[in-house]
Amino acid sequence: MKICLIDSSDIPRSVIWDLGYYLDKNGHEVTILYPTSGKILKAKGDIRTIPFSAYFLPKIHYAIPNLLEEYQILYKLVKIEKYDIIQACDYDFLTSLPPIFIKRKMNVPILITTDAFPGISWFWGNYFVDAIAKLYTKSLGKYIINSYDKLIIYYKNLIEDALLLGVPKNNIRIIPTGIDFDKFSNDINIFEIKEKLGINTNEKVLLFVGRLSLVKRIDVIIKLTKILLNDGFNIKTIIVGDGDYKLYYKKLAQTVETNIIFTGNVPCNEINKYYAIADVFILPSLSEGLPRVLLEASACGKPVVASKTGGVPDITIDGKTGFLVEPESIDSFEHYVKLLLTDERLSRKMGINAYKHVKNKFSWSGIVEKYEKLYKELIAK
Repeated sequence: MKICLIDSSDIPRSVIWDLGYYLDKNGHEVTILYPTSGKILKAKGDIRTIPFSAYFLPKIHYAIPNLLEEYQILYKLVKIEKYDIIQACDYDFLTSLPPIFIKRKMNVPILITTDAFPGISWFWGNYFVDAIAKLYTKSLGKYIINSYDKLIIYYKNLIEDALLLGVPKNNIRIIPTGIDFDKFSNDINIFEIKEKLGINTNEKVLLFVGRLSLVKRIDVIIKLTKILLNDGFNIKTIIVGDGDYKLYYKKLAQTVETNIIFTGNVPCNEINKYYAIADVFILPSLSEGLPRVLLEASACGKPVVASKTGGVPDITIDGKTGFLVEPESIDSFEHYVKLLLTDERLSRKMGINAYKHVKNKFSWSGIVEKYEKLYKELIAK
Protein backbone atom coordinates (compact mmCIF):
# COMPACT_ATOMS: atom_id res chain seq x y z
CA MET A 1 0.00 0.00 0.00
CA LYS A 2 0.98 3.64 -0.55
CA ILE A 3 0.28 5.55 2.64
CA CYS A 4 0.53 9.30 3.27
CA LEU A 5 0.81 10.37 6.92
CA ILE A 6 0.38 14.01 7.96
CA ASP A 7 1.84 15.41 11.16
CA SER A 8 0.24 18.48 12.71
CA SER A 9 3.46 20.10 13.92
CA ASP A 10 7.24 20.04 13.59
CA ILE A 11 7.34 18.25 16.95
CA PRO A 12 7.16 14.62 15.75
CA ARG A 13 4.09 12.68 16.85
CA SER A 14 4.61 8.99 17.53
CA VAL A 15 1.41 8.05 15.71
CA ILE A 16 2.95 9.49 12.54
CA TRP A 17 6.70 8.92 12.72
CA ASP A 18 6.88 5.64 14.64
CA LEU A 19 3.86 4.20 12.87
CA GLY A 20 5.40 5.22 9.55
CA TYR A 21 8.64 3.46 10.45
CA TYR A 22 6.90 0.16 11.22
CA LEU A 23 4.67 0.39 8.16
CA ASP A 24 7.81 0.93 6.10
CA LYS A 25 9.40 -2.14 7.70
CA ASN A 26 6.32 -4.14 6.67
CA GLY A 27 6.94 -3.24 3.03
CA HIS A 28 4.53 -0.32 2.53
CA GLU A 29 5.50 2.90 0.74
CA VAL A 30 5.20 5.72 3.25
CA THR A 31 5.43 9.50 2.86
CA ILE A 32 5.20 11.88 5.82
CA LEU A 33 4.08 15.50 5.43
CA TYR A 34 4.70 18.04 8.18
CA PRO A 35 4.42 21.83 8.68
CA THR A 36 7.56 23.80 9.38
CA SER A 37 8.99 27.30 9.58
CA GLY A 38 12.41 26.01 8.57
CA LYS A 39 13.03 23.05 10.86
CA ILE A 40 13.91 19.87 8.97
CA LEU A 41 12.78 16.48 10.27
CA LYS A 42 14.26 13.17 9.18
CA ALA A 43 12.48 9.84 9.38
CA LYS A 44 13.92 6.43 10.09
CA GLY A 45 14.10 3.86 7.32
CA ASP A 46 13.22 4.61 3.67
CA ILE A 47 10.42 7.02 4.43
CA ARG A 48 10.16 10.15 2.31
CA THR A 49 9.39 13.34 4.20
CA ILE A 50 7.87 16.45 2.62
CA PRO A 51 7.69 19.72 4.59
CA PHE A 52 5.22 22.50 3.87
CA SER A 53 5.47 26.03 5.20
CA ALA A 54 3.74 27.19 8.37
CA TYR A 55 3.83 29.91 11.03
CA PHE A 56 3.84 28.87 14.68
CA LEU A 57 2.11 30.86 17.41
CA PRO A 58 4.41 31.69 20.35
CA LYS A 59 4.03 29.96 23.70
CA ILE A 60 1.59 27.25 22.51
CA HIS A 61 3.52 26.42 19.29
CA TYR A 62 0.31 26.09 17.30
CA ALA A 63 0.85 25.69 13.54
CA ILE A 64 -0.83 28.00 11.04
CA PRO A 65 -0.07 26.04 7.86
CA ASN A 66 0.02 27.06 4.22
CA LEU A 67 -3.11 25.08 3.35
CA LEU A 68 -2.78 25.58 -0.40
CA GLU A 69 0.76 24.21 -0.38
CA GLU A 70 -0.32 21.19 1.67
CA TYR A 71 -3.27 20.60 -0.67
CA GLN A 72 -1.05 20.73 -3.75
CA ILE A 73 1.35 18.17 -2.28
CA LEU A 74 -1.51 15.82 -1.45
CA TYR A 75 -3.04 16.30 -4.89
CA LYS A 76 0.20 15.23 -6.55
CA LEU A 77 0.61 12.21 -4.29
CA VAL A 78 -2.90 10.94 -4.99
CA LYS A 79 -3.35 12.01 -8.62
CA ILE A 80 0.13 11.27 -10.03
CA GLU A 81 1.71 8.82 -7.57
CA LYS A 82 -1.54 6.95 -6.88
CA TYR A 83 -1.38 6.94 -3.11
CA ASP A 84 -4.02 4.67 -1.59
CA ILE A 85 -4.84 6.38 1.69
CA ILE A 86 -4.24 9.54 3.75
CA GLN A 87 -3.94 9.58 7.52
CA ALA A 88 -3.80 12.84 9.49
CA CYS A 89 -3.52 13.44 13.21
CA ASP A 90 -4.99 16.06 15.55
CA TYR A 91 -8.28 17.51 14.26
CA ASP A 92 -7.55 20.57 16.38
CA PHE A 93 -4.84 21.61 13.91
CA LEU A 94 -5.68 23.15 10.54
CA THR A 95 -3.39 20.64 8.83
CA SER A 96 -6.38 18.28 8.98
CA LEU A 97 -8.40 20.36 6.49
CA PRO A 98 -6.74 19.69 3.07
CA PRO A 99 -7.32 15.89 3.16
CA ILE A 100 -11.06 16.55 3.32
CA PHE A 101 -10.98 18.45 0.03
CA ILE A 102 -8.71 15.85 -1.56
CA LYS A 103 -11.20 13.15 -0.56
CA ARG A 104 -14.08 15.06 -2.14
CA LYS A 105 -12.19 15.65 -5.36
CA MET A 106 -10.55 12.21 -5.80
CA ASN A 107 -12.46 9.90 -3.46
CA VAL A 108 -9.36 8.71 -1.63
CA PRO A 109 -10.02 7.23 1.84
CA ILE A 110 -8.96 9.40 4.78
CA LEU A 111 -8.70 8.76 8.48
CA ILE A 112 -7.69 10.90 11.44
CA THR A 113 -6.30 10.14 14.89
CA THR A 114 -6.75 12.06 18.12
CA ASP A 115 -5.64 11.53 21.71
CA ALA A 116 -8.01 14.08 23.23
CA PHE A 117 -10.77 16.61 22.59
CA PRO A 118 -9.33 19.99 23.68
CA GLY A 119 -11.76 22.15 25.61
CA ILE A 120 -13.91 19.12 26.43
CA SER A 121 -11.71 16.33 27.81
CA TRP A 122 -8.29 17.99 27.64
CA PHE A 123 -7.25 21.37 29.01
CA TRP A 124 -4.18 23.54 28.56
CA GLY A 125 -4.49 25.19 31.95
CA ASN A 126 -5.10 28.69 30.56
CA TYR A 127 -8.72 29.89 30.65
CA PHE A 128 -8.56 31.82 27.38
CA VAL A 129 -6.83 29.02 25.44
CA ASP A 130 -9.23 26.40 26.84
CA ALA A 131 -12.28 28.52 25.94
CA ILE A 132 -11.06 28.93 22.37
CA ALA A 133 -10.33 25.18 22.20
CA LYS A 134 -13.87 24.31 23.32
CA LEU A 135 -15.39 26.67 20.75
CA TYR A 136 -13.17 25.18 18.02
CA THR A 137 -13.97 21.56 18.96
CA LYS A 138 -17.72 22.15 18.91
CA SER A 139 -17.65 23.97 15.57
CA LEU A 140 -14.85 23.49 13.04
CA GLY A 141 -13.45 20.52 14.95
CA LYS A 142 -16.80 18.75 14.83
CA TYR A 143 -17.00 19.35 11.09
CA ILE A 144 -13.48 17.99 10.55
CA ILE A 145 -13.79 14.73 12.45
CA ASN A 146 -17.16 14.00 10.83
CA SER A 147 -15.68 14.59 7.38
CA TYR A 148 -13.18 11.74 7.75
CA ASP A 149 -14.00 8.11 6.96
CA LYS A 150 -12.71 6.90 10.33
CA LEU A 151 -11.81 8.54 13.62
CA ILE A 152 -9.05 6.72 15.50
CA ILE A 153 -8.98 7.38 19.24
CA TYR A 154 -6.23 6.16 21.53
CA TYR A 155 -8.26 5.02 24.52
CA LYS A 156 -11.80 4.07 25.52
CA ASN A 157 -12.55 7.17 27.63
CA LEU A 158 -12.81 9.21 24.41
CA ILE A 159 -15.72 7.22 22.96
CA GLU A 160 -18.43 9.19 24.74
CA ASP A 161 -16.96 12.54 23.67
CA ALA A 162 -16.75 11.38 20.05
CA LEU A 163 -20.39 10.27 20.10
CA LEU A 164 -21.47 13.61 21.58
CA LEU A 165 -19.71 15.32 18.67
CA GLY A 166 -21.86 13.35 16.25
CA VAL A 167 -19.38 10.71 15.10
CA PRO A 168 -21.25 7.47 14.23
CA LYS A 169 -20.15 4.61 16.47
CA ASN A 170 -19.12 2.44 13.51
CA ASN A 171 -16.75 5.22 12.38
CA ILE A 172 -14.80 5.08 15.65
CA ARG A 173 -11.86 2.76 16.26
CA ILE A 174 -9.62 2.47 19.32
CA ILE A 175 -5.97 2.03 18.35
CA PRO A 176 -3.32 3.30 20.79
CA THR A 177 0.19 4.43 20.00
CA GLY A 178 2.96 1.97 20.78
CA ILE A 179 6.43 1.80 22.20
CA ASP A 180 9.72 0.41 20.97
CA PHE A 181 10.92 -1.85 23.78
CA ASP A 182 14.37 -2.20 22.22
CA LYS A 183 15.11 1.40 23.25
CA PHE A 184 14.78 0.62 26.94
CA SER A 185 17.57 -1.75 27.84
CA ASN A 186 18.10 -2.63 31.48
CA ASP A 187 21.86 -2.90 30.91
CA ILE A 188 22.64 0.47 32.50
CA ASN A 189 25.07 1.31 35.27
CA ILE A 190 22.76 3.26 37.57
CA PHE A 191 25.57 4.13 39.99
CA GLU A 192 27.52 5.81 37.22
CA ILE A 193 24.47 7.83 36.11
CA LYS A 194 23.72 8.89 39.68
CA GLU A 195 27.31 9.98 40.20
CA LYS A 196 27.22 12.17 37.06
CA LEU A 197 24.05 13.85 38.33
CA GLY A 198 25.38 14.34 41.85
CA ILE A 199 22.94 11.87 43.40
CA ASN A 200 24.13 9.78 46.36
CA THR A 201 23.64 6.03 46.18
CA ASN A 202 21.36 6.10 49.23
CA GLU A 203 19.05 8.79 47.79
CA LYS A 204 15.71 7.80 46.28
CA VAL A 205 14.83 9.36 42.93
CA LEU A 206 11.51 10.83 41.82
CA LEU A 207 11.24 11.40 38.07
CA PHE A 208 9.11 13.52 35.76
CA VAL A 209 9.54 13.65 31.98
CA GLY A 210 7.59 16.06 29.79
CA ARG A 211 6.94 19.63 28.65
CA LEU A 212 7.35 22.31 31.30
CA SER A 213 3.88 23.76 30.76
CA LEU A 214 1.04 24.67 33.09
CA VAL A 215 -1.01 21.59 32.19
CA LYS A 216 1.77 19.30 33.46
CA ARG A 217 1.58 20.90 36.94
CA ILE A 218 5.25 20.67 37.86
CA ASP A 219 4.31 22.79 40.89
CA VAL A 220 2.74 19.67 42.42
CA ILE A 221 6.06 17.81 42.11
CA ILE A 222 7.90 20.73 43.71
CA LYS A 223 5.44 20.87 46.62
CA LEU A 224 5.67 17.10 47.01
CA THR A 225 9.47 17.28 47.13
CA LYS A 226 9.30 19.90 49.89
CA ILE A 227 6.87 17.74 51.91
CA LEU A 228 8.99 14.60 51.58
CA LEU A 229 12.17 16.43 52.58
CA ASN A 230 10.45 17.96 55.62
CA ASP A 231 9.28 14.45 56.59
CA GLY A 232 12.83 13.13 56.51
CA PHE A 233 12.94 11.36 53.14
CA ASN A 234 16.35 11.29 51.47
CA ILE A 235 15.39 12.10 47.88
CA LYS A 236 16.34 13.84 44.69
CA THR A 237 13.73 14.90 42.13
CA ILE A 238 14.67 14.93 38.46
CA ILE A 239 12.61 17.01 36.03
CA VAL A 240 13.42 16.17 32.42
CA GLY A 241 12.15 18.49 29.70
CA ASP A 242 11.95 22.08 28.64
CA GLY A 243 9.31 24.68 27.89
CA ASP A 244 8.17 28.26 28.26
CA TYR A 245 7.51 27.82 32.00
CA LYS A 246 10.93 26.46 32.93
CA LEU A 247 12.05 29.68 34.67
CA TYR A 248 8.69 29.91 36.46
CA TYR A 249 9.09 26.40 37.88
CA LYS A 250 12.76 26.88 38.73
CA LYS A 251 11.79 29.93 40.75
CA LEU A 252 9.17 27.89 42.63
CA ALA A 253 11.87 25.32 43.42
CA GLN A 254 14.44 27.79 44.80
CA THR A 255 14.01 26.74 48.43
CA VAL A 256 14.79 23.09 47.52
CA GLU A 257 17.04 23.70 44.52
CA THR A 258 19.75 21.37 45.86
CA ASN A 259 17.25 18.49 45.75
CA ILE A 260 15.61 19.21 42.38
CA ILE A 261 17.51 18.72 39.12
CA PHE A 262 16.20 20.40 35.97
CA THR A 263 17.97 18.61 33.11
CA GLY A 264 16.41 20.42 30.15
CA ASN A 265 15.75 18.34 27.04
CA VAL A 266 17.42 14.95 26.90
CA PRO A 267 18.19 13.11 23.62
CA CYS A 268 15.95 10.12 22.89
CA ASN A 269 18.90 7.75 23.09
CA GLU A 270 19.74 9.01 26.59
CA ILE A 271 16.31 9.11 28.22
CA ASN A 272 16.37 5.45 29.28
CA LYS A 273 19.21 6.28 31.70
CA TYR A 274 16.92 8.59 33.65
CA TYR A 275 14.15 6.00 33.83
CA ALA A 276 16.73 3.46 35.01
CA ILE A 277 17.68 5.44 38.12
CA ALA A 278 14.11 6.38 39.06
CA ASP A 279 12.36 4.82 42.04
CA VAL A 280 8.97 6.37 41.28
CA PHE A 281 7.69 8.09 38.13
CA ILE A 282 5.25 10.95 38.77
CA LEU A 283 2.78 12.51 36.32
CA PRO A 284 0.45 15.05 38.03
CA SER A 285 -1.00 16.56 34.83
CA LEU A 286 -4.31 18.38 34.76
CA SER A 287 -5.06 16.70 31.42
CA GLU A 288 -3.42 14.01 29.29
CA GLY A 289 -4.01 12.08 26.11
CA LEU A 290 -2.19 8.75 26.03
CA PRO A 291 1.11 9.88 27.55
CA ARG A 292 4.13 8.28 25.94
CA VAL A 293 6.24 8.95 29.02
CA LEU A 294 4.05 6.59 31.04
CA LEU A 295 4.57 3.89 28.41
CA GLU A 296 8.31 4.48 28.62
CA ALA A 297 8.42 4.43 32.42
CA SER A 298 6.36 1.23 32.47
CA ALA A 299 8.57 -0.35 29.81
CA CYS A 300 11.48 0.30 32.17
CA GLY A 301 9.64 -1.45 34.99
CA LYS A 302 8.94 1.64 37.09
CA PRO A 303 5.91 2.10 39.36
CA VAL A 304 3.85 5.19 38.62
CA VAL A 305 1.79 7.71 40.55
CA ALA A 306 -0.28 9.68 38.06
CA SER A 307 -3.38 11.80 37.64
CA LYS A 308 -6.50 9.86 36.73
CA THR A 309 -7.16 11.66 33.48
CA GLY A 310 -7.42 10.97 29.75
CA GLY A 311 -5.85 7.71 28.65
CA VAL A 312 -3.70 7.31 31.78
CA PRO A 313 -5.96 4.52 33.19
CA ASP A 314 -5.35 2.47 30.03
CA ILE A 315 -1.61 2.47 30.81
CA THR A 316 -1.48 2.53 34.61
CA ILE A 317 -3.72 -0.04 36.29
CA ASP A 318 -4.60 1.39 39.68
CA GLY A 319 -3.26 -0.74 42.52
CA LYS A 320 -1.47 -3.13 40.13
CA THR A 321 1.09 -1.19 38.09
CA GLY A 322 0.95 2.04 40.07
CA PHE A 323 -1.57 4.40 41.63
CA LEU A 324 -4.07 6.80 40.08
CA VAL A 325 -5.19 9.90 41.96
CA GLU A 326 -7.43 12.88 41.31
CA PRO A 327 -5.34 15.67 39.71
CA GLU A 328 -5.97 18.19 42.48
CA SER A 329 -5.17 15.83 45.38
CA ILE A 330 -1.62 16.55 46.56
CA ASP A 331 -2.37 14.51 49.70
CA SER A 332 -2.97 11.42 47.55
CA PHE A 333 0.24 11.95 45.60
CA GLU A 334 2.07 12.28 48.91
CA HIS A 335 0.48 9.12 50.36
CA TYR A 336 1.23 6.84 47.42
CA VAL A 337 4.72 8.16 46.73
CA LYS A 338 5.62 7.61 50.38
CA LEU A 339 4.17 4.09 50.18
CA LEU A 340 6.29 3.20 47.14
CA LEU A 341 9.44 4.74 48.62
CA THR A 342 9.11 2.76 51.85
CA ASP A 343 7.75 -0.56 50.54
CA GLU A 344 10.43 -1.85 48.16
CA ARG A 345 8.65 -5.17 47.63
CA LEU A 346 5.45 -3.45 46.50
CA SER A 347 7.40 -1.04 44.30
CA ARG A 348 9.29 -3.88 42.60
CA LYS A 349 6.09 -5.91 42.07
CA MET A 350 4.27 -2.96 40.52
CA GLY A 351 7.22 -2.27 38.22
CA ILE A 352 7.17 -5.86 36.96
CA ASN A 353 3.41 -5.69 36.42
CA ALA A 354 3.79 -2.39 34.55
CA TYR A 355 6.31 -3.89 32.14
CA LYS A 356 4.14 -6.94 31.44
CA HIS A 357 1.04 -4.80 30.87
CA VAL A 358 2.53 -2.40 28.32
CA LYS A 359 4.41 -5.22 26.61
CA ASN A 360 1.11 -6.99 26.06
CA LYS A 361 -1.04 -3.99 25.09
CA PHE A 362 1.27 -1.43 23.48
CA SER A 363 3.77 -3.27 21.27
CA TRP A 364 4.03 -1.76 17.79
CA SER A 365 3.68 -5.11 16.03
CA GLY A 366 0.07 -5.54 17.17
CA ILE A 367 -0.78 -1.89 16.59
CA VAL A 368 0.51 -1.90 13.01
CA GLU A 369 -1.59 -5.01 12.26
CA LYS A 370 -4.71 -3.12 13.34
CA TYR A 371 -3.87 -0.19 11.06
CA GLU A 372 -3.13 -2.46 8.10
CA LYS A 373 -6.46 -4.20 8.54
CA LEU A 374 -8.27 -0.85 8.69
CA TYR A 375 -6.45 0.50 5.61
CA LYS A 376 -7.45 -2.56 3.58
CA GLU A 377 -11.04 -2.22 4.74
CA LEU A 378 -11.23 1.45 3.65
CA ILE A 379 -9.46 0.92 0.32
CA ALA A 380 -11.77 -1.97 -0.56
CA LYS A 381 -14.90 0.19 -0.20
